[in-house]
Amino acid sequence: MPAVGNLFTAKNLGAEWLLEQLEFVLKEGVLPDEPGFVLTELASFASDAMLGRVLRASKQIAILQPEKWRLYRQESDFRKIVLSGLSSSDKDVQNFATELIHLLGSFGLLSLRDVLPRR
Repeated sequence: MPAVGNLFTAKNLGAEWLLEQLEFVLKEGVLPDEPGFVLTELASFASDAMLGRVLRASKQIAILQPEKWRLYRQESDFRKIVLSGLSSSDKDVQNFATELIHLLGSFGLLSLRDVLPRR
């Protein structure tokens, strides 16, 4: 099942199908191979139609990553994903993006605090 990460290197597979495969693997509690590459591709999928799903998948990847220091290497991908979430018109998606920033901060990735909404 971890090999689903390798599917993200194929350019001829649709984003919807890839996200479905990834969600299945993550639901089973399995970190995909090449999670950094998967996050890079997820950042490119962060459109309104799939944004909530992309945020949830990103959260699961962060949680399942046993070596949290590896998350630092994907800071720019996480930034793109949470910025898309924060700019959504859907309040639930905005809240989920904020929660993801806090979760990543709890793992030591503090550089995303600058995009948190001011209250």
